[in-house]
Order: sequence, then C-alpha cells, then structure tokens
Amino acid sequence: MYKAFNLEHLDQFDDLETIDSNLAKIEYEKYRQKNLEKLSLKNLLQESIIEKDENGKIKLDTSKIQHTFFPLKQVDIFISHSHKDLELVQKFAYYLRHIIGVDCFIDSEIWGYADDLLQEVNNEYALIKEGLYNYTDANVDAANVYMTLSNALHDMINQTDTIFFINTPQSSSLNENLKSRQVESPWIYDELKTISIIKPKIPSYISKLNVRNNVSPKNLSPNWSRPIDDQIKCLEKLDVKDLKKWKESLYTNEGLYDPAPMLAFYQIFENKK
Repeated sequence: MYKAFNLEHLDQFDDLETIDSNLAKIEYEKYRQKNLEKLSLKNLLQESIIEKDENGKIKLDTSKIQHTFFPLKQVDIFISHSHKDLELVQKFAYYLRHIIGVDCFIDSEIWGYADDLLQEVNNEYALIKEGLYNYTDANVDAANVYMTLSNALHDMINQTDTIFFINTPQSSSLNENLKSRQVESPWIYDELKTISIIKPKIPSYISKLNVRNNVSPKNLSPNWSRPIDDQIKCLEKLDVKDLKKWKESLYTNEGLYDPAPMLAFYQIFENKK
C-alpha cells in the first residue's frame, strides 16, 4: 500500500449519473460469476484435508483454502465500502474501469461467498440433524472462515497501491453520545485498522514524482459499534472535485488518452501541496 484516501460525498459526483446502473450491476455480477465457476466447495474441502485421525477428525490446510477461495488480484485501487452502498460502488467501479482506465477491487465481487463456504463446512462437520448444529463446532468453523477472509483482506490491502474508503452515512456515522465517528461493520473497521498500521511502500511509477510519503424473527442482536476517528486521520481527503480534475487531466485537447492514469492521479495531489 502506498496511500489511502477518505472519499466523501461520492453520491454527489454527477459524472456517475451517466453510468447505467444495470450495466454496472451486470459487470459486477460477471466478476462474481467468473469466480464462482472456478469453485467447487466440496472438492475444495476434500483437497484441503491434510490429516485425518482414527476418529474421523480432520485438519484443513487454511492456506490452500485462502488462496483458492479468496484469490488475490493485481489492481490499481482497493475500494472499502458498506454493502449498503453497493449500487453506488458498482457505478463508481464501472466509471473507474471504463472512463478512467484503472482496475479496481470490490471485495464482494470476488469474496462474496464466505458464508457459502461456512455453510458447507458446518453441514459437513457441525451438523447434528437438519437445521441443528453443534454450537461449539459451528463457532470454531465461523472463526476460522472469517479469520481466513480477514487475512486475505490484509494481503490484498498490503499489495494494492491505492485505497479508497467510501465514507457515507451508510459506512460510518457520528455518535453524539461518544462524540466520535463509529462503524458497525467489523469488516470496514478491520480494513481501516489495517490501513492505519501498514507501512507504506512507494510504487515504482511514483518515483517519477517528488512526492513526500504522508500516509499516514425480529433481529434483536446488538449493533457492535467501533470508533474510527484515529483510523480516519490516517487517510488523505479526497472529494468529487479531485475526481473531476483526475478525469480532465487524462485527456489532451486532441482527446488522446493519458496512458498513466494512476500517475496522473498522484500528480494532482502533488500540485495541491
């Protein structure tokens, strides 16, 4: 990771009004389907067994599961967002890919099947009878599946140069009682916490710029809220005006496309200093 940005008011970015929501959704589903076609959960579990004792207790290779089920991608931008903003993020991802010319990562496009994997594991190893699971075994399974996903997220954030946190009322909110911004999603909190502690690495294309490294039944279950003020402070501000400048910087008067969109993006911030 090189730098992370706090992107607010994305819903006010009028360039997204030109993006067809249906096309953006179709592309999103295409990425999901492409990944799903590669997966066979039963085969993956069988292939991941590395040991089995006389009582039938197995040991699974979580590294194999992680690399098969949660594969890493080489992309330009990692998008951290609330699932409640998925339609907005789908359009933004489409815009980045087709208008700006950069590749981006939405975790649910590739990794939206963690619950399917957990269900398969529980059905195989924690099921007592239909609809009834061993509480302890199911909890252990959940902890391991979600920890594997968390590790994959950390690896993906670490290897991606640029992170955009889509900061909306859906992803974070100001708690008047605690006088701080809070998130309820454990995944957003995990991503922001990881971003705040990763040591930044300057990518090779940035060496062309003189850039200082500044990265710094009715459901009654509780909403687990986590403060993120310290994590937000580690993100650089990014607004829709910057996105417009980025797009404008990519085209010459003749309409020719700039072949280095990420370099152009960071040039904008260097010029602001």
